[in-house]
Amino acid sequence: MRISVLDAQHTIFQGAVWEAVLPATDGELSILDDHESIFVALGKGLIRLVPMGKTGTHNLKPIRVHRGLARMRNNELIILVE
Repeated sequence: MRISVLDAQHTIFQGAVWEAVLPATDGELSILDDHESIFVALGKGLIRLVPMGKTGTHNLKPIRVHRGLARMRNNELIILVE
């Protein structure tokens, strides 16, 4: 899936990943490639990304967030964070 992680000033990450683990307000949420459409509020925690071809290995640096919103649609995940 294509992913963009954005804050008010710049793009934090943009690329292709197989899995994104998000700190949703009610617990962790794992979004895999080709996930159904979803809109979710994020709480304080870490976004962990697994790049394409690296299933099961979290080797990208986690992204710390205080809160935010995520939208998955048409195999594109857009995450707005503070």
